[in-house]
Amino acid sequence: MNIRSGTAFLSILLTVMIALLPAQPQAQVPAPMPLAAVDSAFYLQINIERMRNGAASAQLYAWLERETLNELRAELGDEMIDQLEGISIFGSGSEQNPAIVLHGNTSQLMRDNIVDKLFADDKELELLSRHGRNYYAFDEVDIRLEGITINEIDSDTLYLAFGENNQTLITPAEDVLDSFLQQGSFQMQALPQELIVIQANRALVQGGMNPRHEVFGEDGAWQSSLFRNVEKFALVVADAEDAINISLEAHSADDNAASALANIVQGILSLKALADAENEDEDLAWISQLKVSNDNHITRFDLGLPVQQLLQIID
Repeated sequence: MNIRSGTAFLSILLTVMIALLPAQPQAQVPAPMPLAAVDSAFYLQINIERMRNGAASAQLYAWLERETLNELRAELGDEMIDQLEGISIFGSGSEQNPAIVLHGNTSQLMRDNIVDKLFADDKELELLSRHGRNYYAFDEVDIRLEGITINEIDSDTLYLAFGENNQTLITPAEDVLDSFLQQGSFQMQALPQELIVIQANRALVQGGMNPRHEVFGEDGAWQSSLFRNVEKFALVVADAEDAINISLEAHSADDNAASALANIVQGILSLKALADAENEDEDLAWISQLKVSNDNHITRFDLGLPVQQLLQIID
């Protein structure tokens, strides 16, 4: 069985993650929890509510709504999207099956509508119970991520569970489901040692990745001469009132590796700047604004862009 609308839903969420790859929460806006499984190779958090209300990021939210959230409205209904405060995504297990946590208040009526809209044609829908909590299981799932060039995610079952603290879980990973049902929700917890968080005021997106996780293999892209010494990556995108700030940190094995990475990237940027000056390529003019620095074993890349310029890049 191919679950088409469920497939579209996951595809849209992962499109958001890829499109955006480029602190302290406000009192009235609960930020997404720093969630990740013990063995997660990656995580991504998108603070939808902060993006919606930010000085510069309101325009970014308008783009997100136009490009993605309006499609989700057809999948989940207007109420769910209007209540959506954030999205957390992380992996679990040797295959890094994705776990998607939606943050936002959902009434029982909204929950019923979500199930009806996502899986209206599913004849194998089961309402089950574990640890005293209900969840849904959809059998024989073959998730095809349309329009995204990554491996298919094959799983016998896709799980959907509504928890406490305004959290909704969607995952094919039974170990993640079991933990969620046992706790009722994912609480504030430390990330795996291989993942780090960059803090920023008015953070919109926070992410991290462990390129040495077994899921990437021994001969993957992260074994290139440029990245083979990087042990972890961290990303933050923040609202700076008049711009969107993007920061990426690469944590290398030692100081020399970090310095070498900074020098290589600065060399590439210099060559690119010369080429663009000759060709007058305005589309890549933002590259000249990228700042590269290194401190001890950390190489940092910082970019601040007016939101309109950022939208031109990602649109």
